Amino acid sequence: MNSNETNVTDTTNYNSLDVSLYMLIYYTLAIIIYVCGTLINIWFLAAILSSQDMRSRLRNKLICNTIILHLVDGILVMPIATGSYLSGSDYNCVLQTALDSIRQIQDFIGNWLLVMLIVVFIAQIQDFNPGIKLTPRAVIVGTIGLLTFPWIVSIIVVPITTHEIYYKVTGIRGSCFPALQDAITIFKYLDTVLPILLAVILLAVAAVLRYRRFTSGSMQIELINRGPEIDNTFAYVTAVVVSILCDFLQIIVFIGNVNLYRYGLSTMFTMYAITFLLADLRVVLMPLTWLLLTDVRQRIKTWRPWYRPAAGIDVTMTYSKEKSDQKIVISFFGILASYFK
Repeated sequence: MNSNETNVTDTTNYNSLDVSLYMLIYYTLAIIIYVCGTLINIWFLAAILSSQDMRSRLRNKLICNTIILHLVDGILVMPIATGSYLSGSDYNCVLQTALDSIRQIQDFIGNWLLVMLIVVFIAQIQDFNPGIKLTPRAVIVGTIGLLTFPWIVSIIVVPITTHEIYYKVTGIRGSCFPALQDAITIFKYLDTVLPILLAVILLAVAAVLRYRRFTSGSMQIELINRGPEIDNTFAYVTAVVVSILCDFLQIIVFIGNVNLYRYGLSTMFTMYAITFLLADLRVVLMPLTWLLLTDVRQRIKTWRPWYRPAAGIDVTMTYSKEKSDQKIVISFFGILASYFK
């Protein structure tokens, strides 16, 4: 088959291929994923924030940060993108620019927050308590800086980088600068490849440190100085695996620059749909991963916002304590009475 016949065949296949069917299937599945993910993330966020003990831990604050990121995607980004598609409106370059930038910002924040969580896990293993070595004000400022740093950096870096690369390629400046292939490649290195590799390295370090801490030689230290419960390493391993699962096809497609067109239009659209659906699954899989942490699992399992304990349950527990205290006091006065007889 010569080149002219090939071009004619490709054009015929494209015209005969119902692209809208692929888009409809993708958006239908994406809506299901984001509805489920939004409900799960709202439940997790409310359960953690409603407990003072839970929200006081830095690790849980970082988890809440990732949950807020997922809610931004489920409540803001996905409805706008879906509404734009279902309305059948013409291509809006400014809207597409905004959506591209938000998605790159979300990838950057999500993966780097995972790195921060593993760093906090290592600090937990090493018994590093910033409240002892730093002043309360320094702890507050450091916590705020840690939680907001990836947001501030990504919000500044992503639009500027996208705009400059678009101007370099097209020579056009303005409010319309959708992410080009060069920009996407740079972002995938910065927001996916680099943080995931760093997370894997830090996770290996954490596993070694945790193993060394719980060897027989250090058990005496554990019995003398029992700090807070050490997290399960498997939870962080699962979180890294989820990140790799959700992002590896994007790395192959965008960084590897795989030419899916040569495999046929049907294969190309199918692979793109699977790639984006795997990325969307993060909003469901990542919060479920944190159920492997004991305190998070127990809180999610027992928290019922509509449940109010019946009057008398807490009183019974308090009464038994008071009764015990009364016995001590009575015994004390009995000793005094016998002494003064």
